[in-house]
Amino acid sequence: MNRFKTNQKLLFRVETISNLRPLEKYEILFSYLDTSPLKMLYPSTGRPPIPYEALLKALAYKNIKNVSYFSDLVRELQDNPDLALVLGFHPLRLSCVENFSAILRDTENRIFQEVSDSLVS
Repeated sequence: MNRFKTNQKLLFRVETISNLRPLEKYEILFSYLDTSPLKMLYPSTGRPPIPYEALLKALAYKNIKNVSYFSDLVRELQDNPDLALVLGFHPLRLSCVENFSAILRDTENRIFQEVSDSLVS
C-alpha cells in the first residue's frame, strides 16, 4: 500500500520536515555578532587581509561544538563547504591552522571581550 501520493500537496516545506538547513542556527547567531572591534586589525595597504571576522566566527563555532584542536576545525571546514560559507570563508581559500593561532596571539583580549559582550547584552 503506497501512502504517499506524488500529486499530494505538502503541508510543510521539505526543509522544515527534514531539517535540511542545519547551519541556519549559526547563520542567525553570527548575524548578531558585532565584529567591528576587529576593524583595527585590518591593514589599509598591502596583501589581502586575513578574514578576521570569519576567523572569529570559526573560533566561536569551535567553542560551541567543542572542537578540540585548530587542525580539527580546519578539517571540518574543508569537509563542510557550507559551514565555511556561513562563517565567512571562501570554501576554496580556507584559513590554515596558523591563522587561528595568530589571531589569538595578536589580538588583545579586550577585543574578544567586546565582541563577547555584544552577544550577551
